[in-house]
Amino acid sequence: MSDTARILIVDDEPSVRRSLHRLFAREQYQVLEAGGVQEAIKTMGSAQIDLVITDYSMPDGTGLDLLMKLKQQYPHVVRMVITGKADLNAVIAAINEGNVYRFVLKPWDNEELCLSVRLALEQAKLLSEKRNLVGRLQEQEDALRSLSKQYPGITTVERDADGAIMLD
Repeated sequence: MSDTARILIVDDEPSVRRSLHRLFAREQYQVLEAGGVQEAIKTMGSAQIDLVITDYSMPDGTGLDLLMKLKQQYPHVVRMVITGKADLNAVIAAINEGNVYRFVLKPWDNEELCLSVRLALEQAKLLSEKRNLVGRLQEQEDALRSLSKQYPGITTVERDADGAIMLD
């Protein structure tokens, strides 16, 4: 994740996109917009996105369809749904199938939405750091295994009865 988080807003209503764009630009995020599912998929292919906020219902597909595709192609992107139609089955499906971080109802509270976005991006950053650390740990373990094969016993530590390391 870059220093300035990139948010993709997907909604078929230009006024909603503009409103969210202004809100998140004030928060110092880089904001991109898409007017529907197909445009969002195209944007995802050409820009590194950290968070997608999508409307649930759009003329060219549902936000859930989009999020399920994104989950497969871009599993590390945080996904949120914003909608004016609260349907419990839709919420459950979005959370289970699209791995949605948060489901937000229109009209939203600006402070609450900004907090949710901040927390989502922080979680994504922590998960990215964890992946990087696990990768480095794996590289170090591989290097130790290689050294151990090349120099048998190099990784073995001998201790005395008190637990002190013994040196030759």
